[in-house]
Amino acid sequence: MKKIILIASVIVIFSFFGCGQSGIEDTYWRNEKTGEWFVGFVDNQVIYDSKCWDVVSRSDDKDCYVLRASNNGDTLQVSVGAAESGIRTISVGADKAECSLIKSSTMPDYPDKDNRTEIVDNNYCKVDSVTISGLIRNVPEGVREFRLKKDGGCIDSDDDIVVPLDSVGRFCLRMPVLNTTFYCLRCGGFEFSVYNIAEPNKSYFLLYDVKEDKQLFMGKDVRLQNEIASYGFSGLVADPFVDLKDFHLDDIFEKVKNETDKEIQKMAELFSKHPNLSGRYKTLRENDIYVSAARFLMKSKDVANGDFSDKYLKIVEKQYLEKVRLPYSATWCGRGLISDYCSILYSWVLEKDTMTLKEHLVMAEKNGVLKLSANDWEAAEKYEAAYRALQKKQQNASDSLKKKLEGEFNANDFVQKINELLDDNYWEFIQRRDIKAFSEEMICRGVSKSVHDVILSDYLCKWVFGGQRKSLQKETLALVDSLISADGYREYIHAMNDKLECLDNMAFDSDCLKSSDAVKGMTDGAKILNTLTKPYRGKIILIDVWGIWCGPCKLKLSKSQEEYKRLKPYDMVFMYFASNSNEKGWKNVIKEYNVTGANVAHYNLPDAQQKLLEKYVGVQGYPTYRLIDQNGNLVKVESRLWELDEVENEVKKLSRR
Repeated sequence: MKKIILIASVIVIFSFFGCGQSGIEDTYWRNEKTGEWFVGFVDNQVIYDSKCWDVVSRSDDKDCYVLRASNNGDTLQVSVGAAESGIRTISVGADKAECSLIKSSTMPDYPDKDNRTEIVDNNYCKVDSVTISGLIRNVPEGVREFRLKKDGGCIDSDDDIVVPLDSVGRFCLRMPVLNTTFYCLRCGGFEFSVYNIAEPNKSYFLLYDVKEDKQLFMGKDVRLQNEIASYGFSGLVADPFVDLKDFHLDDIFEKVKNETDKEIQKMAELFSKHPNLSGRYKTLRENDIYVSAARFLMKSKDVANGDFSDKYLKIVEKQYLEKVRLPYSATWCGRGLISDYCSILYSWVLEKDTMTLKEHLVMAEKNGVLKLSANDWEAAEKYEAAYRALQKKQQNASDSLKKKLEGEFNANDFVQKINELLDDNYWEFIQRRDIKAFSEEMICRGVSKSVHDVILSDYLCKWVFGGQRKSLQKETLALVDSLISADGYREYIHAMNDKLECLDNMAFDSDCLKSSDAVKGMTDGAKILNTLTKPYRGKIILIDVWGIWCGPCKLKLSKSQEEYKRLKPYDMVFMYFASNSNEKGWKNVIKEYNVTGANVAHYNLPDAQQKLLEKYVGVQGYPTYRLIDQNGNLVKVESRLWELDEVENEVKKLSRR
């Protein structure tokens, strides 16, 4: 008897999901009164209340349906009335609505106007969270996860959030945010991608059908998300530099102004055609236009003729940035804009520092940071004289000659002595001075306190924590606390600092850290490389030139153990050369990504020797990979050696020799 009941249940469920478009299979229904997505029927599931409910029974009477579904022990009864002029009365528990079929790939326009204009802005007062759950349908074969990339300020590192999918494509993730945040969901080779924003302390349910490119949001107050899915983000899409050659900054500023006016006009036409689009969506569109325009103008400093002076930055601030309604983190390229703005202002702060090396040393000694001997002062005198001569020689010199002159300068004993003298304590002392000057520069420019905190936090998280990869001294952390008023940023900065302090104190197998004494004073890149690789003759060596400040470098390092395991049969050596990397940060990255092993050798060479080695192996960017054969020869290969398959193919060839 039990077997008969089980078979009958299977037939009932199968018949429901085999009923085709004349029934309710693969359909989504919106509440005619509110315009919100009310319920969906897909893949033996009912989607309701931002959850996927498994259908356990179903009965029908012509074009009417009654279903019972469950989710984690809770049960749900759904009644679907017959269609009349395209409208069905659907009851889910005590919830009842007149519903129409959603035929488009995104939600149709809402029936009523929403005049709210504000995007949620918590002033970065605390670290909040957002929950996004949902169902990805028709996922490409073999895909069992996707990645979420946030772009909402300093809390968003370069690391993606990996989100697993269950056997039917369901997922759930919870992510920390400091404020309303732009994000992107992507899968593998871009089989699908979703761009939207998430507001603090909210939950969203996303239905995305890869095959049909269908995108629907369910939840409380998800109108803005559905409007973004339907009409997208705005901003200047066309590159204003494309049609201009040998142009001046004035040309770019004029062209960007014209393009901005066109986008504002397009937006007006869109809202005229779709009058019920919300005020919040209008705010988002306007923000994107002004933020993207400002970012193009910031980037013009690198490609246009003319000095990007205070005159131009004031135009950006007055004509674009002041029109942006916060938060920047909710915009398509807000993080990039903040980074560009930070870069320009900070470079100006450094340019204003006209103190000589000797004056810096006097200041450091006066503050108890350094204690200099007579020989140290003599080296400083020689350094300053040689540096003035270098600057004079480099005027109007070619790039290759400049590099040669710089190499000769760095090879001097007194230069190396000064570089050894200026330790981490000295540089953090200088950093505190620069941070304070940076803050004062923003205040003088009239930057609002909220934006000041965003920019200063971006600098600390991206350039200090990200670029130096070491914890701050107590004096520096106290200074940061006094300058940043947003509790959320302070909380996050302290959390980052705590993490790096743990790395500072973490024990690890330091045998892989090698001394550079054998190449001290060498002035020939080939000789440096030959000396360091000589102990490993008879083995293939993979060289990795990287830096602790380099995001792609660290991403590759995070996969080191996978690489070691894959290449273990070839009994090779992995040799790493860190470029422009402080000692503590260098060790921390090695610990963080477990770049250790019996066949691993790490070098943090003096700056002069590192530059000579990089020139010899032909470093054009970071990371750079090279292979050394069993006889110590640098091997020419066509591949960049970025992918593990490429590395193994080249290693196989060498192993057959």
